[in-house]
Amino acid sequence: VAGEWLAEIVVVSDNEDEAGSTRRKRKTSSMTVSARCVQQLRTQMEDINQADKPWILFAPLKKARAKIMMEKCTELGVGRIIPIVTDRTESASTQQCTGQNMEKLAMQLVEASEQCERLDIPYIAHSLTESTSAVTITSDDNTSKQQPWTTKTLLDHWKNEEQSRSLLICRERSALGSMPVLRALEHHDSVAFLIGPEGGWSPEEESLFDEQSQASHRVQSVSLGSLVLRAETA
Repeated sequence: VAGEWLAEIVVVSDNEDEAGSTRRKRKTSSMTVSARCVQQLRTQMEDINQADKPWILFAPLKKARAKIMMEKCTELGVGRIIPIVTDRTESASTQQCTGQNMEKLAMQLVEASEQCERLDIPYIAHSLTESTSAVTITSDDNTSKQQPWTTKTLLDHWKNEEQSRSLLICRERSALGSMPVLRALEHHDSVAFLIGPEGGWSPEEESLFDEQSQASHRVQSVSLGSLVLRAETA
């Protein structure tokens, strides 16, 4: 049954089974619970309008900080989460977004959605072109072995594909030409935020951002203020 419902428990029964060898038998007990839906509180579609939800494209973080980020992105209503390998992303952090580690991030999104009573789960995958979220991928799936995109791959994709969503590149210390993020949001209906690594953007990436911002109105550099923020805070 889709959505959120007020339910009433109608049947509770205890079951006992004998298990073990003939020499030593022990009883195991289980409980069967049945419930009846009484009133629908929220429909599933109320929480699933993905077009209105922001995306987060982030440089991979270390394990503990990545968990915090997954939790806060879920609580704030992010629709899609995609890791992006930047020039200054540490190799150990990149490993957190591959294989079984990606599945762990996906499970953290499930837990965070349950905790904040969100009716949908943020989509997480290695790239924008993947059609399956890591939430539904098993370790035997070939998709789980894919690697995240690089910054250049992302920008090339944004330039070559028709994107109705705007890419807002978060640049530290109010970089030249960067618009305050709140003002930028007034001009863009649906957005994807690109957040850099703990070491900041490289000079080569900064040049790419300037070039893309001038070439497309769908790519905009934004400022989060005059302070240098931790990646998970941004």
